[in-house]
Amino acid sequence: MRRFRFARSLIVEAPGGELCAWVAESFGQRLLGLAGLPGIPPGRGLLIPRCAAVHTWGMRFAIDVVFLDRNLRVVDVIPNLRPWRLAGRR
Repeated sequence: MRRFRFARSLIVEAPGGELCAWVAESFGQRLLGLAGLPGIPPGRGLLIPRCAAVHTWGMRFAIDVVFLDRNLRVVDVIPNLRPWRLAGRR
């Protein structure tokens, strides 16, 4: 996607296969995230480092949110977070 053309990518392996995630490191990438995009390709995701809450304001599709700790271990999962919602780690 054009918004993440300069973003670093990270391959995440999981039992169901692998996911290629863009890493949102710049202020602009973190601020805009996936807002306004028509969708993301299957097998892609967005990793936002040092993030304890996300919003889906301005988004056109639902997302699955996975919160990770500093060692990239899963600490919380919020499936199917619909547009115009706010979610944080529980």
